Amino acid sequence: MKKYTAKLIDKSDYFKKFKVNQKFIHYPGKTITEGEASLFSLMTMNHHPLHIDNEYAKKTKFKKNVIVGTYLISLAAGMSVRDITLHSIAALEYKNIIHYHPAFIGDTVYAISTITDKIKKKNGKGILLFKTNLYNQKNIKLISMSRANLFLLK
Repeated sequence: MKKYTAKLIDKSDYFKKFKVNQKFIHYPGKTITEGEASLFSLMTMNHHPLHIDNEYAKKTKFKKNVIVGTYLISLAAGMSVRDITLHSIAALEYKNIIHYHPAFIGDTVYAISTITDKIKKKNGKGILLFKTNLYNQKNIKLISMSRANLFLLK
């Protein structure tokens, strides 16, 4: 039997492939299940009943459980890994996070990112700035956020 070993991902020279205003439609989307939504709430100690108590949620204006916003942020960040951040050496910043609309169990979410700036440093590194938006299956914007990741230039 062949032995497999983990290989480090080559992180050099990927910064130059990005262009300002370049758009990435991340694939695939993700349908949010009740199990994962509940588990995320409990693992992160967000015990607000709007997220985990069906009977409580029925009495709110939403009439059903709302997905925790930080889970949506995590999904949007995760969806961008293959297209943007796989070859970065560090996530530097998440900012200007705006929640526009709630998500619910059974929603399918999709992320789109746009490169907003590239900053080359003299230390052989570059900072990629980009904005990520998360939408549901009805194309309603759920969240947006600005991000920064660090890349090696060579």
